[in-house]
Amino acid sequence: MKKVVLVTGGTKNIGRHIALEFARNNFDVIICSSRDTVSAEETKKEVEKYDVRCFALTIDVSNKQDVVRLKEFISEHYGYLNTLVNNAGILPKNTSPDDLSEDNWYRVMDVNLNGTYLVSKYMLPLLKAGKDPSIINITSTAAFTGGGGSIAYAASKGGIVSLTRALAKVFGKDGIRVNGIAPTLILTDMLKNRFKNNPQDLEKKLESVPLNRWCSEDEVAELAYFLSKPLYIHGQIIIMDGGRELGV
Repeated sequence: MKKVVLVTGGTKNIGRHIALEFARNNFDVIICSSRDTVSAEETKKEVEKYDVRCFALTIDVSNKQDVVRLKEFISEHYGYLNTLVNNAGILPKNTSPDDLSEDNWYRVMDVNLNGTYLVSKYMLPLLKAGKDPSIINITSTAAFTGGGGSIAYAASKGGIVSLTRALAKVFGKDGIRVNGIAPTLILTDMLKNRFKNNPQDLEKKLESVPLNRWCSEDEVAELAYFLSKPLYIHGQIIIMDGGRELGV
């Protein structure tokens, strides 16, 4: 039976690399994004070069009706799911780190935290029907440091850490392994946009990394695929920070 992975926010940056990594390992791939149809089609073509099926869907993970539609689509085409990668996430736009705008707060929570919850909830029956099922949630070191350029972003990623552990505790009995990845300092469009007016501050960030280099999207993708294997790793958050937590 062909293995299937769903990658939310899978059209570019980390999500795109995760989709490609699973395709290289002979998974059919379903990617979804709420806006960027151009990147979705580009990623779909790249995935299909590995001779696997790829579906690119326009889905807002914070919208229950969209998530139900996603579930129905996967049910119709496969009837099961082997791996779910909850990667979709946003930063509030044009805000300072201490901004407490209610609109920004709710939007970031809706996509980052509520979206992870909704997709996990509605994909559970499909995961239970799949072989060696796993959920991999992409969080951030901001969950532990309070950083990330936004109070709402840090809080949402902290919520994902707790959600990951709670899901692991509840659904381990069903054979569904649940883990998280907390990367830092990847030169995604999101990070570049955050420092677009102060590029020198972005370069200074490297001074806090003992490995003295950026984390790569491919490294996150490789770890995501590793965690999809039926290993005795469950309820864990793997921190990818190049040793930043050690201090310099």
